[in-house]
Amino acid sequence: MRKDGKTFRIIGLNFKSNLKNKVGKMKKVLCAIGAIVLFAFCSCSNELEENSRDVVSSGGYGSLVVSKSDSERALDIQSLKFASASVTGDGISSGREPSAKDISVTDGTGTLTIDNIPAGKNRIITVQALDSSKNEIFGVTMRAVCDVEAGKTVNVSVNWKTTALGNVFYELNKSGYGVSNISKDDVKIIDSLIDKSVSSFLIDTESLASDFKNKTLKDKPSSYVLEPASLAFTCNDNGNFKIQVCDPASSVFSGSGTGGTVKNIAPGKWKVLLLDNEGTKVAEKTAVFTSGKESSVSFASVTDKIIVHVEKSAGWTNVYAWVSKSDEIFGKWPGKPMVDSDGDGWFDVVIEKTACSLIFNNGGNNKTDDLSCNAGEWWFKDNVWHEENPNDSEPPVINSLVMNVASPVSGTVTFTLTASDNKKLKNAELFVDDVKFSEKSFSSLNDSLVFEWDSSSAKNGEHKISAVVYDAAGNKSEPKTLSVVTENENVRPVASITGSIKVSKGSEKVYSASNSSDKNGTVAGYKWKVVGATIITGSETSENITVKAPDSEGSFTISLVVTDDEGLDSEETVITVTVKDKVSNDFREETIYFLMTARFYDGDSSNNRWCRSDDSSGNRDNGDYPWRGDFKGLIEKLDYIKALGFSAIWITPPVLNRSDYDFHGYHAWDMTKIDPRLESAGATYQDLINAAHAKGIKIIQDIVLNHSCRFGLKNFFVPKYWGDRDNQYWGTSNEINYYDEYNPDFEYNGLDVEPKSKKAWYNGDLWQKEKPSLSWNPNLSDWGVQKGFNKEGRAYYGCQWPDLRLFDPEKFHTEWLGNWEDETCQSGTIHEDCIDLNTEAAAVQKYLIDAYTKYIDMGVDAFRIDTVKHVSRVMFNRHFIPAFKEAGGENFYMFGEVCTRVNETWNHGVAPLSTPFYTWKERTTFSADDSVAVHEGYEYENRQGVNNQPTSDNHALIGNAYHTPDYSQKSGLDVIDFPMHWNFSDASSAYNQRQNDKYYNDATWNVVYVDSHDYGPNMDNRYGGGTEAWAENMTYMWTFRGIPCLYYGSEIEFMAGAPCDKGSSAPLSTTGRAYYGDNIEGSVQVSGFGEWSNATGSMKATLESPLSKHLSHLNKIRREIPALQKGQYSNEGCSGEMSFKRRFTDDSTDSFVLVSISGDATFSGLPGGTYTDVVTGDSKTISEGGSITASCSGKGNARIYVLSTAKTPAPGKITGSSPYLK
Repeated sequence: MRKDGKTFRIIGLNFKSNLKNKVGKMKKVLCAIGAIVLFAFCSCSNELEENSRDVVSSGGYGSLVVSKSDSERALDIQSLKFASASVTGDGISSGREPSAKDISVTDGTGTLTIDNIPAGKNRIITVQALDSSKNEIFGVTMRAVCDVEAGKTVNVSVNWKTTALGNVFYELNKSGYGVSNISKDDVKIIDSLIDKSVSSFLIDTESLASDFKNKTLKDKPSSYVLEPASLAFTCNDNGNFKIQVCDPASSVFSGSGTGGTVKNIAPGKWKVLLLDNEGTKVAEKTAVFTSGKESSVSFASVTDKIIVHVEKSAGWTNVYAWVSKSDEIFGKWPGKPMVDSDGDGWFDVVIEKTACSLIFNNGGNNKTDDLSCNAGEWWFKDNVWHEENPNDSEPPVINSLVMNVASPVSGTVTFTLTASDNKKLKNAELFVDDVKFSEKSFSSLNDSLVFEWDSSSAKNGEHKISAVVYDAAGNKSEPKTLSVVTENENVRPVASITGSIKVSKGSEKVYSASNSSDKNGTVAGYKWKVVGATIITGSETSENITVKAPDSEGSFTISLVVTDDEGLDSEETVITVTVKDKVSNDFREETIYFLMTARFYDGDSSNNRWCRSDDSSGNRDNGDYPWRGDFKGLIEKLDYIKALGFSAIWITPPVLNRSDYDFHGYHAWDMTKIDPRLESAGATYQDLINAAHAKGIKIIQDIVLNHSCRFGLKNFFVPKYWGDRDNQYWGTSNEINYYDEYNPDFEYNGLDVEPKSKKAWYNGDLWQKEKPSLSWNPNLSDWGVQKGFNKEGRAYYGCQWPDLRLFDPEKFHTEWLGNWEDETCQSGTIHEDCIDLNTEAAAVQKYLIDAYTKYIDMGVDAFRIDTVKHVSRVMFNRHFIPAFKEAGGENFYMFGEVCTRVNETWNHGVAPLSTPFYTWKERTTFSADDSVAVHEGYEYENRQGVNNQPTSDNHALIGNAYHTPDYSQKSGLDVIDFPMHWNFSDASSAYNQRQNDKYYNDATWNVVYVDSHDYGPNMDNRYGGGTEAWAENMTYMWTFRGIPCLYYGSEIEFMAGAPCDKGSSAPLSTTGRAYYGDNIEGSVQVSGFGEWSNATGSMKATLESPLSKHLSHLNKIRREIPALQKGQYSNEGCSGEMSFKRRFTDDSTDSFVLVSISGDATFSGLPGGTYTDVVTGDSKTISEGGSITASCSGKGNARIYVLSTAKTPAPGKITGSSPYLK
C-alpha cells in the first residue's frame, strides 16, 4: 500500500487483441501475453523508455501497463490453459514476489492483475505459461525490464523481443548482483550486445550476464549467439503435412513427401508435432535439442513387414516364427539366432511378412508362449508388446534452481528446484561444493521441490550450490548451479575424542581429536587433559596422543577442548576409560544379531551412495541406495536389538571398499580405514563401539584375510590395468564412460564425488594406456589388444581388469582357483572382485595384522573371519591367531566361515577344507618357510584322511558330570557350524548333526545360525519353512550347544524364501539383503536385555510379532542359565526326540538343566534335588538316580527344568511373552 492508501496493479492481459480501459482511474495493462502463452513472436519494437530509466524510488508502490503487439504465432494452443506472472528485483525477497497465479487462458486471451509492486529501478517481469494441470511448460517464459515509480504507471511490452534483456537481468538478480544499480548507459550496452535478428532463446544470456558482472564483455553481439539446433524427421507419404517444434524460435515446417529438416530450433527439450494440412495433430514425439547439433525423430509407420526388438537381458537368444506348419520363416525349431545390430541392448528381427506367429527362446526350455504380431515396428519387453521403445534414455531437465534470498545469506535458506521429464521424474540431489547434503523425491511429471540449507554449516565465503535430477529410468540431468555467499556469526567448534573406553592394564592406546569439527570454520588448536594415566607420545596440544593406562584396574579420564580458526573455544568433552585385565568374558554367554550395516537402518541420508552396477541391478528404479544404512542408524537402533535380547552384534566388514558393487564390505580397498559411507559426524566407528559398550552390547567385526578387491590394496599394492578413453564401451550392455579421466587432485574414498566424472565410484587412477614395466616380467604381449566380444556385443581387450598377471606374486596369488575342493582353493583367486592375497608372505601378514589389531585396540570384542578355508590352517596357527590373541587377550573370540556346501561334516571327504579342521592346532612340524609349510600341511592332513582326524569330548558330559575341557590342542579359532546350517530344514535334522561334534575341538563354541547373507539351509534362499518351524529352530538354537546367531529380519520372517544374494543381477529389494529400516522406524525404552516398553512406530509392530516375542523370552531364559550358555551336553537317559541335559561347573557355578523341545520326554538317572521348569514354573523333587517326565506339546514349545544347586539356585519361572513357550 502507498502512504496515501492507494494500490497500484498490473491489470488486463490480452493474449490476442488490445483491451480498452474499463476501470475508472486504474490503468489497464495491455500485454502481449499471447506472445507468451501462445508461443507467439511479437513484432513490436524493443525501445528503451527514456523517461523511466532515471527514476530512483526509495518507497511506495507503482503499477505497470504491459502492452500487446500486433503479430502472433500460436503453437499447440490447446495445451496452454493458464499463466502466472511475477515481479522481481532488488529488495524483493525470493518467495515474496508480487505475483498473480493460475490466470485462465482461453483461446490465447486472459486478464492478469498484480498488486503491490515495490517501486524501484530495473524491475524484472516474468510471465510463465502453464498447462491444464497448472504445471509450468518448460521454455514458454517471457520477460521484460522496466522501472517502477511510486504512484505512477509505466507502459512496457513483454514479448520475445524483450525476453533476452529480461533474461540477462534475471540472471544478474539471481546471482545476487544489485540490478537497481545498473545505469541507463549500462542497460544500453547490454542491449546492444543482444542480436535482435535471432530468437531470445538463441541468446546466451547466462554468459552475457556473467561477463557484465565480471567486466569482461565481448565486443560483438555475435559472441552471445548460440548456434541453433535442427531436426531431421521422417514420415509416411500422405500428402501435405506440417512439422511443428514447440519451441519459441523455429517456424512451422510445411511440406510433402517422407521427410525433411527443421532448422533454427532453440536448444532445449520440446514436443514435436506432426500436423495434417489443416493443422490437426496427427502424432506427437518429444526430442532433446542441443546447440549446433541435429536431432532426429520418425513418424513413419511400417506397413509391409514386421520389425521386432527384443530386450537382450530377457535371456532369449533365438526367434522361431511361422505362418503355418509348412511356412516356418526361419527354419525348424529353435529358429535363428537374434542379433543386436546397433548395440543398443535390443535384439533386432526383421520378418518379411505382414502377420505371423513367433516364439522367443534360448534354444531350450526358456521360451515365451506363442505370440502373434502384425506389420509395424514393435518392442517386446516383460511379455508385453510396445509401439515405442519402453526404455527411456532421455534425461530430465532442471528448469530452475532459485534461492529465496539474495546473497550474502545467513541462517537457513531455501532453494526451489523445478524440473520436467518426458516420462516420470524420480528424485533430485542438492550439493554444496560438490558434497551432497540433501535428496528428495518428486511426485509428478513436472514438479518442484523445496530444499532447506543451514548456511551456518559452511565456512563464510562463496560456495557452489548444484543440483542434479534423475528420472524413473535412472537418466541424469545436466547440473544446475548457483553461487552463494554466506555471512554467519561464528559458531563454537565441537570437541570429539576418538578412542577406546575399555582398555587393559598397562596398554598403550591412541586417542584422536581428528573428528572434532567446526560448523563454519576449521579446528585450529587442541587442549588435552589426562587424569589417572600418562601421555607418552604427542602433547597436550597435539591432534593425537598416545596414553599409557595404569597397571592396576580402575579408570581414568581424558578431556579435550578445541579452538577454531577465529580463536573460539569449544565446550569441554570428557570420557571415562575403564581399565581391566586383558581377559574378555566367555563369548558363549552372548547371543549374536547379524546385520549388514548398509542395509539395516539409514540414520544419515547424506552418506547414501549408489554403486556403479545400480543401473543394471534395478536399484535406481526403486530409489534404493545400496549404501543406505550406516553407523548413525545402527546407534539409533541399539535399543531395538537389546529389546530382542541380543548382547552382541556382528557387522559386515566396515573397512573402505572399492568395486562395482561393494556395499556389503567384502571388497576391501584399504583395510586400515573405515568406509566413510558408514560414518557421520558423531557416529564414527569408535562412536558405535562406545555406544554399544555403554548398553552392554559387544561388537563383532567381520574381517577378510584372504583377498583384496579387484584393484588391490591402497598403500600396499595397486596394479594399473589397460584402459583407453577412446575405447570406452566394453564388458557391459550399458553405454557408460567406464574409463574416467584421471584427476591427480582427487583421492577415492567411496563417499566424495569426483568433480569431472561426477561419480563417487571414480576409476581414473586405476588404468593407463601405456604398457607398464613390471619387476616380475609377466608376458603382456596382448596389452590393449582386442580379444573378442562379450555376450552384450562389447569388445574386450587384453589386460583389462581383473588380470592376475598385473599383480605382484610376492603379495598376491596370481592364478585362478582351479577346484573348490583341492589345494588350489588356498592359492587361487576365487572371484574377479576377490584377488587372493599371498598370506604366506611376511609383508602380507604384517599388513593384515597391523590393519586389524588397530580395531581390537579401538575396543572391538570379537572377529568373524571371512573365507577361512582359502587360507592355510598353518598360517592361522603360526601368525594370525597368536597376533590377534596378543592384541585382544587370550580369550579374544574369533570364529571363521569355513564354507562347505554339503550336508555332511567332512567337505567331500577333504579334511583340510572342512569346518572342524580349523579348530585344531597342527599335530606335526612343518618347514620354517611358510610358502613350503602350507603345502606340507595340506598334503600331510589330506593323506591322514577324515578317519584319522583328532577327536574330542570337550563338548560332552560324562554321565551327569561336567569335566574340565582339554584345550591344549585347540587352535584358538572357532567356526560357524556349516554342517548344522545346511541341515536346518528343520530343528530335528540339525539336532541329528550332534553325532559329529567329536570332530570339533569343542563344539560348544560353534556359532549356529539358520540362514545368512549368503545361504539358507541347503539352498540359496532365506529360510521359508514357516513361523512355527522358525520358532522351533530358535528354541533349539537357544537351548542346545553353541552360540546362537540370527540374521537381521528373521524375527519377522523378513524376505522369507527370497534369494539370499543375486549380486547385481536383481534389485536388492527382491533379495535377502533388502533394506530393513522401514520395519524399525520409531523408538523403544529398554530396561534390560529382552525387557522393553513404550515402543512406537513400525518398531512396535515388529517387536510385538510372534517370533520377536519368542526371541526376547528365549534370550531372557538363556541369560539366566549358565548351562544353556557354556554347558557340556548328553542325551543319555533322555527319551524324547529332541531332549538332552546340559551342565556347566566352575569355581562359582554349578548349573544343570534338562531340555525337551516340541514334545514329551523322560529323563532318568538324574542327580537328586528340586528341578523347576522356567517356562511354566512347575517344580519336581527327586532322589538321586530318579527320573522326571516333562509334558510338552506344540512346535517350538519347550520344558526347561533347572536343578537348584548350592552354587547356582534355580531361577524359577522366567516370565516372557512368547506365544510358543507355554
